[in-house]
Amino acid sequence: MRLEKLEIKKNNSFISIETPCLQLFKNKNQSWFEKFERGLISSDHFTENFVKNIKGQFRIYLKDEHNETCILDRWSSIPSYSYKNKFVHELPNDELDELAAFSIFFNRRLWGNQSTILNVKKIPAGSSCTIFAKNDKDVINRWHERDFDPLNKKKIEPERVRLLLSKILNELDKYSLLLSGGLDTRTLLALSDSKKISDVLTLGFHKKSREILVASQLAKLKNVEHKVVIEDFRNWMSCLDKALTHSKFGYPLNSLFLLLPRSETLRITGIGLDYMFQGMYLDPLTQHNDSKSLKDVLISLPCGNRYAGKYLYKLFKDEIQSITELVEKDTLRDKEWCSNYNDNLRKILFDDPSMHYSYTDYYSQSSQAKTIIPAFDNELDEIWQTIDDASILNKKFTLNILKETNQNFVRVKSANNDLPLEWNILDRALLIGKNGLTKIFSKVKLEHQKRTWPTQGYMAKVLIEEKGKDFFYDSKYIDRFNWIDKTWFETEMKWFLSRTNESVFGIKHCDRENSLFYLLSILSMDKS
Repeated sequence: MRLEKLEIKKNNSFISIETPCLQLFKNKNQSWFEKFERGLISSDHFTENFVKNIKGQFRIYLKDEHNETCILDRWSSIPSYSYKNKFVHELPNDELDELAAFSIFFNRRLWGNQSTILNVKKIPAGSSCTIFAKNDKDVINRWHERDFDPLNKKKIEPERVRLLLSKILNELDKYSLLLSGGLDTRTLLALSDSKKISDVLTLGFHKKSREILVASQLAKLKNVEHKVVIEDFRNWMSCLDKALTHSKFGYPLNSLFLLLPRSETLRITGIGLDYMFQGMYLDPLTQHNDSKSLKDVLISLPCGNRYAGKYLYKLFKDEIQSITELVEKDTLRDKEWCSNYNDNLRKILFDDPSMHYSYTDYYSQSSQAKTIIPAFDNELDEIWQTIDDASILNKKFTLNILKETNQNFVRVKSANNDLPLEWNILDRALLIGKNGLTKIFSKVKLEHQKRTWPTQGYMAKVLIEEKGKDFFYDSKYIDRFNWIDKTWFETEMKWFLSRTNESVFGIKHCDRENSLFYLLSILSMDKS
């Protein structure tokens, strides 16, 4: 990650603050930051109450003659780990933890202080970790609790969030906006002052990608420069080692934004706004799920391994039980399972937002340029925790923000499905007919040629071609991990390799292909 750092050394103490943009961090924390720059704040000042009032993204490191402490922001947006009595920011090339590997395969994420590497602890969101010199012990303390208690729900008007997002963007100087054409970055563009935007930047894998076409329309409406990066997807292989470094933080392989050019211009990204104010991953039919147990929710997690959760979960009874107990202890922290399914889901998925499966987008974006997440704002976070889940379902909350900001942006179709942002049955029927004709006459067939991202099946194909089939068949983890049955793995590989010759391959997303890709991601971490 590309970060800015300020270090203060005074007598026997040392303080370091890392953040994507020091000027922005200083603006958000004016009440104490100037004193810190003058050396008037020592490590003793960083009590729990003091840390609770620090705003924005940060990683703070404190050291004196007695101990070392690392403090992460409430999103753990900048990661750190405890390993062999020291803090590390990248994971060592060591043995994989079996339960963590299963969690990535089954849930596409890790929980609590899990790490993919044995004997390494992740510092969770809103936590600090102290390593004591006298006994080499490390202790994790949580200073922030993210709570979606239904008793604390309030009616939040979209206008309040609109004004707050505008204020956050106005705190920035010049910046480049990573524009996908989706509702989150479209809203950020609408709210931005065009004089502050150096350019908007879109990544694609074909010149006719809907993401590029939609982003171009939006940039033209805003009268800002639109830069487009069109890559051959196979160039992703040149970034594979770095992508695996990101994946080791607890995710299936992704990190496609490594294909963006490096830049010294500050960039902003729409990460977080989809699940905070669009209702992504929540269930509009919540009444049918309110009686689900924690274990049932983990099996059918909306952003988990759908194929394994539907067809294979009986093979993993022991592992699922261990994950359930881990979530009860480290995520719910022995709090009662409340009566509202969506509030339970929000607590499980976003107690540590950095563990959401899409966070590799941020790791890859911030590897190429210093990158701010506007959604990671303390006040926005508090609003999100109290907002009624019913008011954000089906994107209507964010859509109302966009309507109040720029009606022309509302009229531009969605890059995701090529439908109007507010579509009806007729729109859907016309799209089905159009798609039918496109399949017959268009030369653009693959998913990543029509939109942006390739199917995970296509990514698996490229990964196997790069590393060779034998790399995966010979992985020591096939025999070492109890949850990987060798016969099952060989059956899935045989099915997949024949699947790549079918006409639908790479055109449609397939849960079974995805499931194998998650497993291949884990096996690719094999240090041997």
